[in-house]
Amino acid sequence: MEGGCATTNGRCKKGFGCGWNASFGLVRHALLERLSSALQASADASPSRNAQFYQPALLAPLPEKRDNMRVRACLDALKRTAAGDGNTMPDILDAVRAYATLGEVCDALREVFGSYQETSLV
Repeated sequence: MEGGCATTNGRCKKGFGCGWNASFGLVRHALLERLSSALQASADASPSRNAQFYQPALLAPLPEKRDNMRVRACLDALKRTAAGDGNTMPDILDAVRAYATLGEVCDALREVFGSYQETSLV
């Protein structure tokens, strides 16, 4: 099998399935191994293992950074976009960058779209 890759059933064709060629498969395997070890190293050093000690220190500067007027303006822009036919994703990102919470973003969208209520068919 030149330029292809071998499988147990021998059906993998060149350019399809388990990789483009053998060297690509080896490179992909090496990259995945490096990524896996990097993720494991960051997980071991993660403050989430002792979140009760690290979390307050991480969240303390947020009230100083948050501009409530900017958050309100971003949420109002999100509501206007959602009421129309525009793309809401840029407005959601602007609101999050202004430190709006997930609950605030969901509430803004809930005001426009409402909540789903399942009807019972008894």
